[in-house]
Amino acid sequence: SYRNATNRYEAVYLLAHYDTNVQAKYIQLLSSSSSKLPIVLAELSEDHMVFSQSQAIPAHAVRVGDFLDGFAPQRVSTIRTVQRQGAFAPFTTSGTIVVNDGVVVSCYVNMQEPPQHKNTKRQDTNLWLGGFDSGLSMQTAAHLALAPLRQWCTHVQDCSTDAENEEQVGISAWIEVPFRTSQWFFQEAHPVLQLLAAIPLLAFLCVAAILEAVLGLPTLLAGTVLILFIVFNISPHMFGVRKQIP
Repeated sequence: SYRNATNRYEAVYLLAHYDTNVQAKYIQLLSSSSSKLPIVLAELSEDHMVFSQSQAIPAHAVRVGDFLDGFAPQRVSTIRTVQRQGAFAPFTTSGTIVVNDGVVVSCYVNMQEPPQHKNTKRQDTNLWLGGFDSGLSMQTAAHLALAPLRQWCTHVQDCSTDAENEEQVGISAWIEVPFRTSQWFFQEAHPVLQLLAAIPLLAFLCVAAILEAVLGLPTLLAGTVLILFIVFNISPHMFGVRKQIP
């Protein structure tokens, strides 16, 4: 279990990336302390998102002097690039985890390089489609898009054990195709194609949010059982259909 942004423990429903052998570069964000040694606030891949002033930004966009969100804001005093063995990306139901006893980071990565604000160096991390701002942050869009998988792995099938299978080392089979497709769509697809897909994509995200927040899969399953009960037990009497007695 991991702590999330609300300081509650929650289970990991999926290890999106699990590889104990890969050599990878990470961005290390540090804060000064009363001792000579700086405190490591977080260590993430360059596109992994952290929260600064309630905004999810990729680690490579963090600058010295920025404050990272957490149980107490932490000022970044030093930024380094380090080499590490292993890559792990746990997905929690809230889409956030707490690292190093207090810093809140996202479970997700930034999928595109949107335009820069004209009057600030801070990167705009909203989801952009065809050159237009969708109004959704990348954090919100990623969390909503994963709602069906999150419900499936939480209530139907245990997806968290995939990492124990040696054949599943690397990016999880549950998200590899959607991840690669999203990378292509947001980074390489023609703006016209992005605009044509904008309405159904945003509609899907809204429906996913409503189903998860208001209904949830358990309610949907209960509703399905109720409908089947009505169809097979009540409706025959309503329409005058009776079983034949031998």
